[in-house]
Amino acid sequence: MNEINLISSNGLIESNIKPRKETYYLVTEEHLKNLTGKSILSDIFFFISSILWGAFFSVTIAKETIKTINIEVLKSILIYQNVFMYFAILFTFIALIFLILAYNSINKIKKSALTKDT
Repeated sequence: MNEINLISSNGLIESNIKPRKETYYLVTEEHLKNLTGKSILSDIFFFISSILWGAFFSVTIAKETIKTINIEVLKSILIYQNVFMYFAILFTFIALIFLILAYNSINKIKKSALTKDT
């Protein structure tokens, strides 16, 4: 509350309000749709990648805890482990790409607003 300073004298209240600068960015409907689409896609890919990473770690733990397994079961577990790991890496990479694209779009809007002000 440092912005407002209230002083009471002669039954009247005086106040001094310090100004504050706020910047509002004007965006088009197209910018908002692009940002929303990229954000939703990054959320979806992060969600799927977290499920895949969980499956990878579950298979890894299952493989390590079961000591008495035959070769066919071990081969199938290793295949599942590799598939989950490769797809988890892929989906994490795609999610990061969408996250970076959304971040760059926001920075592009901010830079366009700064160049219009000057």
